[in-house]
Amino acid sequence: MDVTVQLKRLKDERWAVLLNGNERKIISVKGGNIKLCTDDNSAASALIAYSETVVEGQGRSLLASSYICEGYRLTTCEPIVQPVLIEGKRSCRCSYCFKKLISYAESSSMHLHCSEGCQQMDEFWQSEALGIKQLPALPSPTVLLSSRIIRKMVSSPELRRVFDKLCWNTECLLDHEIKSYEIISRQTCALLSAAGCTSAASEAQQMLKSGLAPWFRFLSRMSLNGFTISNSEQMVLGLGIFPAASMVNHSCRPNAVPSFWLRETAPPTLQLTTCKAVTSGEEVSISYCDVSPPTQSRRSVLSDNYKFLCTCPLCLDSDRNREVLGLKRTGIEVDALVKSQLELDTAMESISLSMKRLDKLDQSIDAISTMSEYQAAREEVERVYISCRACTYVASRCSGIYSALSSDMLQLCSNEREQVQICQKALKMMSETLLASKQCLDYAGSLTWQIRMGTEAKFRLFVNPVDVDALSMLRNVKAELMKYFPPDDEMIVSLDQSLQSYSWSRS
Repeated sequence: MDVTVQLKRLKDERWAVLLNGNERKIISVKGGNIKLCTDDNSAASALIAYSETVVEGQGRSLLASSYICEGYRLTTCEPIVQPVLIEGKRSCRCSYCFKKLISYAESSSMHLHCSEGCQQMDEFWQSEALGIKQLPALPSPTVLLSSRIIRKMVSSPELRRVFDKLCWNTECLLDHEIKSYEIISRQTCALLSAAGCTSAASEAQQMLKSGLAPWFRFLSRMSLNGFTISNSEQMVLGLGIFPAASMVNHSCRPNAVPSFWLRETAPPTLQLTTCKAVTSGEEVSISYCDVSPPTQSRRSVLSDNYKFLCTCPLCLDSDRNREVLGLKRTGIEVDALVKSQLELDTAMESISLSMKRLDKLDQSIDAISTMSEYQAAREEVERVYISCRACTYVASRCSGIYSALSSDMLQLCSNEREQVQICQKALKMMSETLLASKQCLDYAGSLTWQIRMGTEAKFRLFVNPVDVDALSMLRNVKAELMKYFPPDDEMIVSLDQSLQSYSWSRS
């Protein structure tokens, strides 16, 4: 599609960029120099900074067409259709804007809205609520999302064109994926029929009659181009597809960060921001997965979910991988490749049980509701840590889960002495695992590292409200997160409140 860019003169030596006739970006022209204004860092400016291209072996990519500084907001990506919440968030988040529910309208058993505005803007909830009543069980997020895409494809040829342009791969489907795709396709057909979406249901049924191949291509596009939507605390909220961001390729050490902005009466949007400087001609990249685990784990996730073998610099750094696994290079001869690989495989096997125990704990946090359950969970983390503390990655995971449990415990506990003890135990764990956490999490654009630093600062200030270093740490965390999130973000607001509270304590 051809893009027309024009300049329109405004007052005060300012100009507007007209993108296909629509005003999108404000710039200033002073002394012959053109400057992008910081108050409107929108998508039009990104057209000046990068261009879409095709890279051999990678398909569509984004390459910087000029130097891009760190913290530059490249583009804002809108979802192809309204995203969906995961099951665990349906009772506490608005099904339209994904914000926390304080007061809400109970629209259906799985559609809650934070305001009448969101309820009115949600074009899917009424028909979905009608269909859900006729189904034996609530549909999964994937079924909901696939049904919404088909409905919009039927009514919008442009959306169909955009979706069909997304990459897909059905040659490497695993057995469990094939079985899952079959179930999802039939459940989507059932939901569309029950919801009274005649045209969409007819198209979905036609895809089934043509064999499962059309459905497999459709679901593969969803899988390979879908994004897990999380808030600034890195809490998973839902699923969505953002076509403009789908062309950005993966690196385990990316130069850009996708962050999700939650706005009132609007679905979540994806903001793409550079986390370090990008030189002209360099590819813009993001991470598709958690990049803190050992190389074997990262490659396995990327291969299973995205169908490629990662060969980024971090995956080729064998020394760093050995350190993450807790292995030492001493005693390993340079030419003893077979011995070294066996040692790596043995190390992975030895920590796999610990990783599974931590995964189970991490997934169960939302279901914990009593102090005794939290205490039992913290004790389990301590046991895992003691048994596998030599592994840098396991130690880092233990610290993160232990801190999350401790933060939740503070909300339940009303005894100040017990609260201080909770903080002190959490700080002890964080201190013991500091080097491990730093090695796994401290890299450019790591939001998880900022959350860890912010949590430590809050624990320290709870124990000692006049801890100057902790207060400074909290300010630094806020400044870093402000690169990627708006001022009214939940986490930014919380940090502001903490800073005001403890700054007042010091005065």
